[in-house]
Amino acid sequence: MTNENGKKVVDRLKRFSDALEANENVADRFTCKTIKLNLEPQTYSADLVKKTRQILGASQAIFAQFLGASASAVQDWEQGRKPPSN
Repeated sequence: MTNENGKKVVDRLKRFSDALEANENVADRFTCKTIKLNLEPQTYSADLVKKTRQILGASQAIFAQFLGASASAVQDWEQGRKPPSN
């Protein structure tokens, strides 16, 4: 994913978030599918944070926007200075 694609993803997530906040019927505006996952919380190591970001093809800044974190927080996580908080 290029930086441009990352920006598109963030923009579309923002539009979705805006629709939710406006109490719009998102099924009328967006393609919606329900997927049920049975996931257990796990601790993310520095390597796992970086691998996850790389799989998404996102820069640290775009990944941070997606998570609602700062780019410096993502950098700290990836360098093992601080673990992500829950």
